[in-house]
Amino acid sequence: MPVKFGPQSAHSIPRKHRRTQVPGVQPVTIYYRRVKLHGCLHDIAGGGLGVVSLAEYTLPIGKRVFLQLPEYLDSVPLFVDATIQHSAGTRHGFRFVEEASIFQVA
Repeated sequence: MPVKFGPQSAHSIPRKHRRTQVPGVQPVTIYYRRVKLHGCLHDIAGGGLGVVSLAEYTLPIGKRVFLQLPEYLDSVPLFVDATIQHSAGTRHGFRFVEEASIFQVA
């Protein structure tokens, strides 16, 4: 089922990647300097992802963060290097830095 995120205005820029809403609760941890925010994955696309944090916090746009994603097959944490695209209250958007920015920690 496609997810609609509101009408595009004449001033909006079309998205490069189509977003897909993530079903269920998929925990995500955001690491920015000494800040550690817990939240849930909201949507994901080819270029990034959206997170809803459990606490309100405004992250600085353009700064780099590490995102810890849910553990799957090997129960090894998966980290993604990303930049902050938007941050307001509990809603945060991140853009992946590059494909090679995904790594596991044993």
